[in-house]
Amino acid sequence: FKQKTAYEIYQCDWSSDVCSSDLASMMLYANKVYNMEDEIQFYCIYDPNIPIAHVGESISTGVVDVLERCIDFSFDQLSEFDGTVRSHTRYFWNDVNGKEFDVLYTKPGVHANSEKFSLFILKELQKKYTNIFEIQDEVLSLHQTSYDVTLKCKNEEYKFDYVLDCRGMPTAEELNSDAYAEPEFQGVNSVVIYPEFVSYEEKFTSTHVHENGWMFGVPIAHRKAWGYLYNNNYIDVDTAVEKLGEIKDIVDKKIIKLSWKQHYKVNAMDGRVLAIGNKLYFFEPHQAIPLHYYVNIASLFITELIEPVSSNISRYMNGYHTNQIAMIKDLIALNYVADTNMKSVYWKNTQAEAEAYLKNSKTFVDFAKVSIKSNIIQPYWSHGINMMRNYIEGYNIDLKKFIP
Repeated sequence: FKQKTAYEIYQCDWSSDVCSSDLASMMLYANKVYNMEDEIQFYCIYDPNIPIAHVGESISTGVVDVLERCIDFSFDQLSEFDGTVRSHTRYFWNDVNGKEFDVLYTKPGVHANSEKFSLFILKELQKKYTNIFEIQDEVLSLHQTSYDVTLKCKNEEYKFDYVLDCRGMPTAEELNSDAYAEPEFQGVNSVVIYPEFVSYEEKFTSTHVHENGWMFGVPIAHRKAWGYLYNNNYIDVDTAVEKLGEIKDIVDKKIIKLSWKQHYKVNAMDGRVLAIGNKLYFFEPHQAIPLHYYVNIASLFITELIEPVSSNISRYMNGYHTNQIAMIKDLIALNYVADTNMKSVYWKNTQAEAEAYLKNSKTFVDFAKVSIKSNIIQPYWSHGINMMRNYIEGYNIDLKKFIP
């Protein structure tokens, strides 16, 4: 079994650390779990000239768990990427439902400097493993046959058995094709990010509600990233900047402005190419779900490649993806059905749309039924009982309204 497996890794325009985190996940399962360091070769191909967005990143406990097992990551290494400990998320909802509540994790996650995190992981991987190779090149095109995948790059052409395509957001042409779909419910699709160069002694990601959506706060060692999230169907970017300025005293005008089209790939895997990162899906950054899912599907891919349970890896991966995306959509909608006294047009419409969406989700309706019948909030997707209880009780959500 000689498998030379390539992973095309790019600094993504939102979650740049997805690239190296997925690679770490692959290395874990191939090398430590299956002891195949001499049989699989991993190639990390990226263009160093693509800039990484200056965004603080919240990283889930699941991703940290992979790094601990794969590269022996220790919290003593936080300074390598301006990291801080992330023990929970704190929701500042006093103004809208009288509560400030925490969503607690079973073990710590981290906050990271997106600009440094990928390079840190890649460096640690190369220290530990002999079957990982780094190629700095610009990928121009990708072509596959039933036998291999060819990457035509600026400097050279490469052939591999499999490729993880992590080139960031899909092109407009791709998004308008039948390869992609939009989620039925969409809360936010734009953000204004302000880096405040103040050191916060916080071990949590902060989440604040506002009249046009919500705002995250991600503290890393020397700054905190504030992200004013909104839907550009309700307000424009200039208004968003103005509203953020009313919340935070913006002294440095170097703010980041991003908008995106919410999307997911209908089939995660096409032949020998598996989409990862924003190429796979992106709805919004709530709960650090995107990176968590990217690592999950990458881990499953290498497991299925080496120890298959299906004769058709693409079909198996795509079935998994369909199921996972459905539950992720539910969890995103859950954040918008909270009991609030918000009178804005945005919240009035968004709450109604999210509630209607969840009432039509069989999986969520079943979750509500079992939770009510057992009098115990059930786990959902990667969220355990305690996390789901924190959300349901913190948001003052009455699960009975979702049962026909």
